[in-house]
Amino acid sequence: MQMAQMRHFAMSACDAVHLSDCSTARMLGHTLGSGRASKRGYAMRDHYGNLPVEEVLAEQADKLPAGCLGTLGMSEVKVMDDIPKELKVVWRDYKEGRLKVSEVIDRLDELKTRTLKADLSIGT
Repeated sequence: MQMAQMRHFAMSACDAVHLSDCSTARMLGHTLGSGRASKRGYAMRDHYGNLPVEEVLAEQADKLPAGCLGTLGMSEVKVMDDIPKELKVVWRDYKEGRLKVSEVIDRLDELKTRTLKADLSIGT
């Protein structure tokens, strides 16, 4: 990926969560208000504003907790508490080497079929 494409991706991620211009500029790597450019009056600070770094980091953490790359996929995995006992048994048996992958697939398919039949019988 070229740098211009990466900056475009980061800008799009920031825009999607409505990050402020100043925080977006920092996310893109702009230094705000430092060096000779700022003394001449054409630093990025003059264009985007100059929030304190703490405020910029707080806003970025709030709106993009996993950073720009976190927008590419699921950044959080949720654990289900109500996993059926039969499913836990299949996993345990596989993990302990008592089942091969093909047997796991067969058992899961049996569980699915049994669950569907039970759901249908409840509905009638």
